[in-house]
Amino acid sequence: MEIFGNKTDVRIVIFSAEHTPSPGKLKKLFSSPYALVYKGHGSYRCMMQAIESVLRTEAELQGGTFEKCSYGENIVVLDASASYNVFTVLAHSQHIIAYYQLNSNLYKRIGDLASAIEKLKWRLRACDDFVRAVEFIRDTIRPFGEKDSVAESLNAEAFQAQWGKCGQAGLLALKRQLAAELPSISWQPSTPMPKKVTTTNDIATDQTDSRKAA
Repeated sequence: MEIFGNKTDVRIVIFSAEHTPSPGKLKKLFSSPYALVYKGHGSYRCMMQAIESVLRTEAELQGGTFEKCSYGENIVVLDASASYNVFTVLAHSQHIIAYYQLNSNLYKRIGDLASAIEKLKWRLRACDDFVRAVEFIRDTIRPFGEKDSVAESLNAEAFQAQWGKCGQAGLLALKRQLAAELPSISWQPSTPMPKKVTTTNDIATDQTDSRKAA
């Protein structure tokens, strides 16, 4: 599986659209043999959606919210050999929104987990839909003095008590697996940030915190 065209392992930087350097400057800034710049809402949006699914799920489990990549942001794709350091962070902290990394295997795993989660959510609604359907059948027939014996036999409260939570534990487990990929998608600087230095673009867990605050 290839990502961002014919790539299999990349580093990603989200820049403010108005302050994105030229590809030449980006290559020099991140020591990368190439630098590809895409619009935040462009043709490779699906690649970012994989990353966003991890961030969104992590925020959800922490009781926060997530703000997805906007139309005013550019996606800069770099080679896997690219690097950056604390000075890059400090010099561009007002214009760089986040640093990520992604490879084909990770993209597939995230996609598989996200797809399974959405399918489970859809199926979990079936229990409530069934109860509502049976109640609709009863309410539609009763005004005409008729009753459907099968519909009348359903005890909605007992049914919900027994089956209403079916799949919830499995759904939570899959969400936790997806959120656990946060360190895998976070691109760290080649030199660690000093503890006394904080920016709005700190990565890993700090990225999630800044998304929640937004």
